[in-house]
Amino acid sequence: MVAQGDSESGMTKSWILPVISFVVLAVPMVWIIQFERLALHDQTVLLPLTVVKLISIMLGDYMALRYPLAGDLLRMNAPEQGRLVVRLNDRQIADFVRLEDGSALAQDELLINYHQRQGR
Repeated sequence: MVAQGDSESGMTKSWILPVISFVVLAVPMVWIIQFERLALHDQTVLLPLTVVKLISIMLGDYMALRYPLAGDLLRMNAPEQGRLVVRLNDRQIADFVRLEDGSALAQDELLINYHQRQGR
């Protein structure tokens, strides 16, 4: 004889495995689809780097790097996150133009999302 509570417990457990399986398979598939979409519509943009501090090779550290675009954002007192407008030169290297202000972009300008952490 099966008690009423035991059959309800079995019913509850029967849907847990399919739901967990769906989530385990769906999450990576969403990531793959996003990366594939990005790969189809991407454009290579190189951001210049500058050396902030050279450190001795003997110590195991080589150098600290920073994006010059970050310095432009700091000088402008830009918010912690937003979008900036860059222009690509002939070598596909981005040059800072301005923060996004809602105006139309020129033919050779692109928008880049940025996020600063601890002033960097």
